[in-house]
Amino acid sequence: MARRKIAPIPLEIVTDCPGAALLPPSAFGSLMRLVIHYWQADCRSLPANGDALYQLAGAHRYTWSIHKVEIMRIFNESAPALARELKVRQNKLGTLAELRERGVAARRKRRLEKANATPAANEAPAAPRRDQAAKRGKGFTEKIAA
Repeated sequence: MARRKIAPIPLEIVTDCPGAALLPPSAFGSLMRLVIHYWQADCRSLPANGDALYQLAGAHRYTWSIHKVEIMRIFNESAPALARELKVRQNKLGTLAELRERGVAARRKRRLEKANATPAANEAPAAPRRDQAAKRGKGFTEKIAA
């Protein structure tokens, strides 16, 4: 099974939030784990259960209990912007797919029109000439160096 492709996360949305740079590394890592989960889940809401959030964040209980309020504040500020960016990306990909399909359809139409325009397309294919078959020889022949 092929691995699904995940769009690049616009991390500047999260890192530009006030307070994100002031988090200790463990709390910042927990914030980023929540952001990555949110992005990979196509920006569906996070679980409301505190234990499920704790497990998604992957922090120690002590770190989570101290920094949970600040982590969730930063996440809640950046989540709408992340959702908008994902929507914009999906719209762009949809437009590109539509344009690609139009191009394929146009090439197919030109090819069919070209095939219908030539008179030889409606005729039966010509049989090979007998003298060409005689020139080729019969079967496979191999030259052996002496």
